[in-house]
Amino acid sequence: MALELGNGDNVRAETCALPREISDAQAAKPLLQITDLSIDAVSEEIKTPIVQHVSFDVAANETLALIGESGSGKTMTALATLGLLPKNLHASGAVNFKGVNLLASAESELNRLRGRSLALIFQNAKSAFNPTFRIGTQITDVMRTHLIITKKQAKERALDFLTKVGLPDPASVFRAYPHQLSGGMAQRAMIALGLSCNPELVIADEPTSALDRKTQTEIVELLQNMQRNHGFGLWLISHNLALILTVADKIAVMKEGRIVEYGLSANMLAQPADPYTRKLLNQTKIKLV
Repeated sequence: MALELGNGDNVRAETCALPREISDAQAAKPLLQITDLSIDAVSEEIKTPIVQHVSFDVAANETLALIGESGSGKTMTALATLGLLPKNLHASGAVNFKGVNLLASAESELNRLRGRSLALIFQNAKSAFNPTFRIGTQITDVMRTHLIITKKQAKERALDFLTKVGLPDPASVFRAYPHQLSGGMAQRAMIALGLSCNPELVIADEPTSALDRKTQTEIVELLQNMQRNHGFGLWLISHNLALILTVADKIAVMKEGRIVEYGLSANMLAQPADPYTRKLLNQTKIKLV
């Protein structure tokens, strides 16, 4: 079975197969469980709600897609999870990673987890990399921060991951500065950096933004393949419902800071419950063929 998009394009059947069913074991033991998360902007005595009462979970070897329009609160939810909110934003509720509430964790504990157990893959990788350091230096620095590893071992591991993400000349990319890479190459290098310490949960924030359609599909397929090989939980953040439906096991639809629908993506495609979800599906003009 394949999906046909509104423009008449067919994407390969293996890419667009309906999501696999989630096992009882996966559902019973989520890696990440967000419960009643709210985020407020605090200014003097004024509190402005940004995210309100958000709840969802992600299990190992499962893909959760958080979708919604720009400004709906998707990225803020991810930043709250990682303890990276700006100082004027306050988060409440619970964000449990393997039973530990990250909202109540000390900065030292968050620093230990970020990059090692929890990885964030940024949108627009060319801007996310430090422009003054070579790609290889940035990847090996992350590994040497979180792993017991020599400089030589870190370089070998970095080259291995640059190869795994499909870069044709890993040694050249290792030596390159971010501005010397194309958008697609930089995004692949960012994925290599994010996965280099074998994280248990990967948060990919709009990983295909600013890329052409072919490269978007390649990046999503790459994340799928790496997940199959490494077994991490994947939390995808996107506004591109047509692309996300090809890979997500579960989808949380976000509108104006709230989750308006949450469930298995196959069920959501077959029978969306919320008018906003139906609107998004109608905009993509997705149909089964």
